[in-house]
Amino acid sequence: MLYQLSYVGEIHILRGSRVRQSAVTGTGENGGVEGTRAASAPRRGPPRSREEYRALVDAAVARSALVGLPAPALLQLVERGIRLDAKVRTTIYREGDPPMVVLVVYGTLRIFATAEDGREFTMFWAHPGDWIGHSLVTGGSLDVSAQAVSDAAVHVVPVELLEQLARADATVAWELLRATSARVRQLVGFVRMLAFMDLRQRVSHRLVELAFRQPAGSALVAEVSQQDLADLVGSPRTSIARILADLREAGIVRTVPRGIQVLQPERLVPNRASTTTG
Repeated sequence: MLYQLSYVGEIHILRGSRVRQSAVTGTGENGGVEGTRAASAPRRGPPRSREEYRALVDAAVARSALVGLPAPALLQLVERGIRLDAKVRTTIYREGDPPMVVLVVYGTLRIFATAEDGREFTMFWAHPGDWIGHSLVTGGSLDVSAQAVSDAAVHVVPVELLEQLARADATVAWELLRATSARVRQLVGFVRMLAFMDLRQRVSHRLVELAFRQPAGSALVAEVSQQDLADLVGSPRTSIARILADLREAGIVRTVPRGIQVLQPERLVPNRASTTTG
């Protein structure tokens, strides 16, 4: 394994919007990163033991955008990180909070912006292996909020340590730049979608994008509610309901227990490739 995690206190479960003291720290075992095979992780439910959490952290690190960091730097980030558990619908941080860098280990987070009138717009969803907040290592407060859409566990790494490593090692700085550039490209795609697509096109694009995250061979199901979809495209839920009703009537989608199943993706976004950015 890359490292071993040891409990130093009680694990705290978030039920509010602020981070409380965590329960887990890491102790290094070796510095190897590339080629390491992550141990099998539990399929259901948040990690209950340190072994389960260790397996999930291994898997998240292996698939993360920062896996290219030098092994000693990556090991320091993991060892000095802390575990943070969040119950479903818990806000982990809010716009205006101090910078916070986390690695999603288990569950899914919703990253969103809030308008002055309280409306919310979902920028993207963060899954295991996603790093969040690294682009603010140079300073500034958080400009988005993060909410757990399921029971979740994240590994919080010290912002000051990441900044120190980036200043001392050009490779660390370069990998941070690559990860930040990928996020910028993603957000540019969202801007293009909002600028050039009408509401039905935006809904169609999001449904296909979410449905194709399912494993190969499984049904194309976008695991979202009508309100989730409304937040994703910046529209009232009533408008989304009308569009989905039209799509159901045309036989393009249908409602299933897990969300919205896409039956004819080619009719939803026929020019999907033209809406992406390189």
